[in-house]
Amino acid sequence: MLHRIAVTPDVFLDAGVDRNSEKLLSPLWNIFDQGNGLLVDFNDGEWIRYVSHMNLALPVRERIIRHLKKLKDMNRIISCDYSDWQSNDNNSWLIMVKRAKEQGLIDEIIMSETARLQSEFQLDDVIDFPIDFSDPAFQKISENKSWKLHKNKADLHSVIEKLFGYAKVATVIDPFLNCYREYYQKSIELLAGTLGTKIPQNTSRRLNLYTSKKKSGFTHTQFQKYWELYLREIAQHYRIDISIKILGKSVYSGLQLHDRYLLSEQCGVSIPSDFTIDQQGKERDAIWNLLSPESYAKQVYEFSINVEYPIEIQKAYRYTI
Repeated sequence: MLHRIAVTPDVFLDAGVDRNSEKLLSPLWNIFDQGNGLLVDFNDGEWIRYVSHMNLALPVRERIIRHLKKLKDMNRIISCDYSDWQSNDNNSWLIMVKRAKEQGLIDEIIMSETARLQSEFQLDDVIDFPIDFSDPAFQKISENKSWKLHKNKADLHSVIEKLFGYAKVATVIDPFLNCYREYYQKSIELLAGTLGTKIPQNTSRRLNLYTSKKKSGFTHTQFQKYWELYLREIAQHYRIDISIKILGKSVYSGLQLHDRYLLSEQCGVSIPSDFTIDQQGKERDAIWNLLSPESYAKQVYEFSINVEYPIEIQKAYRYTI
């Protein structure tokens, strides 16, 4: 799963006074840009502004800002807002993090060991900084990259919400995906309805589907018509943009079709069986695996260059071919 992780500013103060600050911070950044961490910002950028203006040596501060910009571009920074709260010192950030943890808005906390020991209250799921790779709290995050689920609606919704709740874009790669089987329809609609539910409602969201008409039994025109009618209805109902891209024949000899993939701008997972909600009483178990950054980039590239024709459903009102 993706973990929502708050980092208290004292971490950067501790790192900033060490001549090996970049080495100390490297495991921290890896959690977010190479692993499965989402960095929690507070109050519409207040945390980022606070950290960006801390009294640190200029080279250290510039490196921190550069890393934060990279995470923002990856959409690996998520927002947690409290309109009645103002930050003014390090202790106020600890109070903020404690409140967010109690309300289930974050999963883990990274803070300096010194700050934790001096804190006036107990905090759960804390990872001490500097990060120790043998720390059970750290291992809980770094090793949680494979998930077993029962292919029913409840399990699928739980996993999809954790993977796509903060995402703006979802991509399904399944060469046998279709719109005329109910079990595929349920999965598509579950993803469309869950995508971006934890970000501001006025944020545009997009669902990309990659499939093929192999074994569909339909002509090119029939296949296109079925998808257009179905996706127009889905786009209007969930108020999202949708595109479907039909994979060309070159895919079948060049790529493995057994595994399917779900991708967002934040991460990707491999699915070793079809992306469906099974019939009640016939649910199968499945294991989903988080893709490494290299595998993620590879899938995005390989499938994007094997498109015969796209169908666009835009603005929840219009579609173009």
